[in-house]
Amino acid sequence: MQRLKEVFKIGDVILIGLLMGLTLGSIFVTDVLFEPGGSVSVIVDGKEMYRLSLYENRTIDVQGPLGTTIIKVEKGHAFIQKAPCPYQTCIKMGKIRRSGDMIVCLPNRILVKIEGKDRRDLDSITM
Repeated sequence: MQRLKEVFKIGDVILIGLLMGLTLGSIFVTDVLFEPGGSVSVIVDGKEMYRLSLYENRTIDVQGPLGTTIIKVEKGHAFIQKAPCPYQTCIKMGKIRRSGDMIVCLPNRILVKIEGKDRRDLDSITM
């Protein structure tokens, strides 16, 4: 216990507590502002090709300039399972579920976007 007092001063403990509070607060604010979306929009080369429910499990094959991209909707999340692009960045973006979240495959010109209510557009009167 004595060694801990030598390492951490009272200012350090206050700073750590403050940082932990800010981190937890930011998680809460993110959950309040970004609600889970209701649908997934798949846009290929600027044109919407599919609009799927986030709550209906489906797998679709989408043709782009480089080839076929496989998009999966499962348990309220959407993600790209397989893509023909060289760096696989779109796959590494992982699963999305909140309104406004996007996955973009630039080489294959495919955009997967979650649509739904976005509470950032609301003010205190309409909430």
